[in-house]
Amino acid sequence: MIIPSLLEPGDCIAIVSPSYHLDDEQFDAAITAVERMGFRAIPSPHSRDRFLDRYSAAPELRADDLKWAFNDPGIKGVLASRGGYGTIQILDLLGPELLSSHPKWMIGYSDITSLHALSLCAGVQSLHAAMGSFIAKDGADSESIDLLRSFLCGGPQKYSWTQAIPGIDGRAEGVLVGGNLATLAPLAGSAYDPFRFRDIILFIEEVEESAHNIDRMLRTLALHGALDRVRGVLCGAFTDCGDEFSCGSVEALLSRTCFCPRNALSVLPKAIPVAYSFPAGHGGRNVPLVEGCSYVLETRGLDCSLIPVGK
Repeated sequence: MIIPSLLEPGDCIAIVSPSYHLDDEQFDAAITAVERMGFRAIPSPHSRDRFLDRYSAAPELRADDLKWAFNDPGIKGVLASRGGYGTIQILDLLGPELLSSHPKWMIGYSDITSLHALSLCAGVQSLHAAMGSFIAKDGADSESIDLLRSFLCGGPQKYSWTQAIPGIDGRAEGVLVGGNLATLAPLAGSAYDPFRFRDIILFIEEVEESAHNIDRMLRTLALHGALDRVRGVLCGAFTDCGDEFSCGSVEALLSRTCFCPRNALSVLPKAIPVAYSFPAGHGGRNVPLVEGCSYVLETRGLDCSLIPVGK
């Protein structure tokens, strides 16, 4: 995997809008937040446009903005203004060679999962982390923003946390792949399928999805064979998701079905480590994860850790 260069204070970060548009007040707040982090924020040419009421711009213009950001040698990082929906529309307009020819940190989460998958296909690491809409919010989690700034400038990324319910104990090593489940699942079996590594740590998070849709998407991945090389599962936040099976939480449902190796409903080929409650996704915290980085995931009881290989 190609590792993009780290940033220095004063470097330029392009703010792009490859999905839905961000309202002007929040966009201005995102610019201010980036500059408070010590970087220069440069909006892409069409980042404030509107198309069909929801999108930031027409698909070809959103793609042009990303081409502009990656091709400009003065831009050192590319930050999505927000997610929503739309990046799957522009994958064919970009192609992996854009990212491999000009490797830079692509930063975002939610719908930006499609771009993380594209980056993995290009052989370039990317950053699942807070983006414009997150850092622009009043009362945004300062730790998530501080960790983002620290990472971009070379800071550590070792994590330990306590999960809400027990997962599956064990130790796994693999390349981190994943993001928002609803954005990830449609890519399985496509030209942008990111499940191409021998050993994978699968990261998933979700927002405002029913429990049965979460189950369906995991089974879609399993039917495509995408989970055959998964050696560990890292679950982030499941924010405002359904509980129509009365398990109490998505995590409790998964522990009884999809991720229970003794259950016929399991989507995993064998018992592997599973960790819950990692502070990333659509919740109040969103600490950086490097897509394409090799991590060691370890869980014992309620205690979990995630450490880059060799750190």
